[in-house]
Amino acid sequence: MAGALNRWCHFTEDWGQQPLSLHFIRDKEKREVDFLLTLDKKPRLLIEARWKDLGPLASLHYFSRRLGDVPRLLVVAQAQSPGTQEGVLVLPAASFLAALP
Repeated sequence: MAGALNRWCHFTEDWGQQPLSLHFIRDKEKREVDFLLTLDKKPRLLIEARWKDLGPLASLHYFSRRLGDVPRLLVVAQAQSPGTQEGVLVLPAASFLAALP
């Protein structure tokens, strides 16, 4: 997942688009989200990647609020179909990765 997102960031820059940057985000209370995509140094998308578990999404909600209601995405390797959980868009990893340039 990290490799595909990093490749997407480089793709945008190579094609003359505004550069995306990929980050990991964690605070002192050990809340973390796997990926934060920024555009022009502004947070644009929080992504949590999981294998199967659709457990609590508290960290996604916390950082979304702290960063100004940044959209949240949960990418799950073994998800059956797209949907939402606790207001977070849930996508199968295969579909998400296939959509990246």
